[in-house]
This record gives sequence, C-alpha cells and structure tokens, in this order.
Amino acid sequence: MMSTKPLGREERAMVSEEYYAAVEKRAHVFPLPPDGFDPLSATATQLEKYGLPSRPDARSEPGLFLFWGIMLGAPIRFITPQFPQRSAVRTPLFALHRHASSSKGQRVSPATHGI
Repeated sequence: MMSTKPLGREERAMVSEEYYAAVEKRAHVFPLPPDGFDPLSATATQLEKYGLPSRPDARSEPGLFLFWGIMLGAPIRFITPQFPQRSAVRTPLFALHRHASSSKGQRVSPATHGI
C-alpha cells in the first residue's frame, strides 16, 4: 500500500493559485442572447457570439445534428454564470496528497471524502 503525505499549507496555496490562474485563462463569459433567441434558427455568427456550439452538418453527421437540435431546442434558458472570486476561495474542493513512495516525483490525486 502506498503511503501518502498531505501537502503543506504553502504547497496547497501554490497548487490552488496555479489552478485558478489556469482556469481564468480558459474561462470566458459570453453575452446572453436576447429574449426570444432561437438557437435552432440562428446564424453561425450568432451561435459563436453567444458561445453556443456550431450547427453540425445534417447530412454528414446526422446523429450529431440530432443531438445538437435536442440540446439547443426548446425549452432552453440562458443564465449568466457566477464565478467565485479567487480571494474568497480558501481551500481547494478536494484535498491534495503527495505520494511519498513515488520514485518519479510528486503525484497529485484527489482524496476520498465520500463524495
């Protein structure tokens, strides 16, 4: 059985800071579509503007086109996501552990908390 040693407070803060910095680089909030917006009849430009998946070709990808229609068909409700401020996040959502017996350096994995 592999023994684990929990990361220290400074190590957790560094991992957490790196994680949130990486998320901030990738996260983007798109503008909300206007009331009554119908994604199924929208142009490719409108879909892109509002961050919606592009329309697959119905002939070459019929299954994907069907799924796209179900996913974006009525009823659909658009919301503005609320992200926590980085300073408000004190601890990661999961505990990180360093595997002491790893000969290839540190390996980080989520701890089990019955979730």
